[in-house]
Amino acid sequence: MRKLLLLLTIWGITNTLSAQEKTFAPFVKGGVLISNGTTSDSQEALWGYNLGVGAYIHLFKNSSLYAVPSLEIKRKGARLSAQYDAEITTKCLYLQLTADLARRFHPNRNQAISFGLGPYMAYGVSGKTYGSPGMYLYNGVPVDRRYDTFGTEIGFERWDAGIHTFMEYELKKFFIGTSFEVGAVSVDRRRLSFNRNGLSFMDFNLYLGYQF
Repeated sequence: MRKLLLLLTIWGITNTLSAQEKTFAPFVKGGVLISNGTTSDSQEALWGYNLGVGAYIHLFKNSSLYAVPSLEIKRKGARLSAQYDAEITTKCLYLQLTADLARRFHPNRNQAISFGLGPYMAYGVSGKTYGSPGMYLYNGVPVDRRYDTFGTEIGFERWDAGIHTFMEYELKKFFIGTSFEVGAVSVDRRRLSFNRNGLSFMDFNLYLGYQF
């Protein structure tokens, strides 16, 4: 009787762990990105990187719908055209929280394809903004050296928010993915860009990851 109870207990624990693995699957990922501004004077895309952790959370039994929260570190920015063929470069490091809703399909036991969409919110941790050699002021903003993008001279908003979308292909827990996001608010309080709506960022990401 004791052996039977022990076997039933082990069986129950095993089933519970198995259900948890299917319901909650954490992952890590990292890769490169190219970013730019959304304004007409945004000139050249800049290379950056992304590193993050997250999880697939199965929302309903026998469905392909998942919640995919993630926390990432991202380096992105923009290069703006100025008078007399000069340029203004701004780079930012963000801590970003994304909350996607995804559909996840399994062609077979070892593969998965995922598509997702959702909002993101980011906080500017650090950054640098500077102009071409010989530039001192641009729209009243000092650019003669490397200034803190979120400091008093440049005055970018630290908080950013927008829309994020992604697609991933998984093979035996390893996956490759692409994502695109665009800011919905202006981070440029001082109107460094000539665009009357201010400057927002957009970026395209390519990354590799592993799901536990």
